[in-house]
Amino acid sequence: MEEIFLGAILGGAVVFLSKSSEFFKGMVKGAIKSGYALTEAVASHGSETIEKLKDLVAESKIEFETSKEQKIAKDVEPQGESKA
Repeated sequence: MEEIFLGAILGGAVVFLSKSSEFFKGMVKGAIKSGYALTEAVASHGSETIEKLKDLVAESKIEFETSKEQKIAKDVEPQGESKA
């Protein structure tokens, strides 16, 4: 609840300052434009990053399954036989 109250106060202050001064109005507009640019950059690189992450997860799963199968095969190997 405190966060909402603090956000409302800060938002009101920003609106008041941007209406009362052209300098602050330019700063607020610059901050908003920067936010849009950041959002666009994250969105465009986000899908690429997710694909890379999925590839890493798939590779890790394959390596894990392979090592698990090798361990099982080694444990199942008869006592008298050994790999040369």
